[in-house]
Parts: sequence; structure tokens; C-alpha cells
Amino acid sequence: MLETVDPLRLIGASRAPAAAPRHVPAGVRVGLADVVSVEGDVVVRLWEDGALATPGWALPYPYAPAPGDQVVVIGRGDRRWVIAVARGRGATLLWVDGDAALAAGGRLRLAGDVAVRVVGETLTLRARAVDVAAATLHVVADDATEVVRGAARLVAGAVQRVTRGAETVIARRVTILGRALAKVDGKVTIIG
Repeated sequence: MLETVDPLRLIGASRAPAAAPRHVPAGVRVGLADVVSVEGDVVVRLWEDGALATPGWALPYPYAPAPGDQVVVIGRGDRRWVIAVARGRGATLLWVDGDAALAAGGRLRLAGDVAVRVVGETLTLRARAVDVAAATLHVVADDATEVVRGAARLVAGAVQRVTRGAETVIARRVTILGRALAKVDGKVTIIG
């Protein structure tokens, strides 16, 4: 059974919008705003008074906002900056020029409400056990080799194999058992 994971619950966070800090320097205003447009300059509607503003962006990471995002805006006078995303659907990019590692002393989980995609020239999975649970599994490869040192078992409701070219089975002993019917059909059948 597939587990539904709330990524914010994994880190103990809440989906509620972030609250403004209680101690703000004189003349500085901090509050939430809704992104209303991303055509050209990003336009937000301030919760404080409903006014429209075009703030600068002061996030420590690249973020492409989307209409409907809720952002934290700080400002003094007519100048405003977005300093955090309280709730967003836009894209965030974390990029480093060299090698990078993501590690945990305990469990490490990656979760996405819509999808998780891993892209690279090569992908290596090394583990003592690998569990895959999916409603549908689709694998496409130009060539594939599967090596099982012990016993390999396939348990399925039904199996259909389609080989467009020739198929060869090489084994010390082969047993085909049909509890109701075993059928070999071909224009030419050679046994022995």
C-alpha cells in the first residue's frame, strides 16, 4: 500500500502561513502578501491594507513565484522586499557548481505532492534491500541485464511476454506446469 507523506510533517513544520515577528525596528513593517501577477515584475497584494506593490526579492535561493503564493514582505517607507515564502507553488532551484552531498545520520526522505524526479547521466542505488511499491510500474530501456545470484521469483495474476525477435531459454532443467492447460502452438514445433 502506498504511503501518503506530508513533507512538512516530516520536519515538524506547519502549513499555516508564517507569523510576522513581534519585535520589529521602528519604521519597518513586516507582513504577508499574496502574489497576484508574475508577468514582468512580480506584483503582490499586501494583507495589511490591500495595496498593490512591486517588491524586490531578498531570498537566499532562486525562486520563481506563481500567482496565489503567499510571501513575507518587509519594508520601510515605499521600499519592500520579499524575505520568505509562507506558502508557494512556484519552483525553487538549489544549485551548486561542484559536487554536493545530502546525508542524514538517520532516515532521509524525499517527498513531492505531485512527483519526485531524479535525472542524471548515471543513477546508482546501493542498499541491502530495495522496496518498490507502485500502482503502475513502467520501465523502458534500450538494453537490460538482470543478474540474480540466488532464486528469482515472479508472482503475478497473469503474465504476457511479447518478444519481437527470437527468445532463448537455457537452463539445466525446465519445468512448465499447466494446472488446467499447457499449450505449445507454432507453425513448426521441434521437440528433442
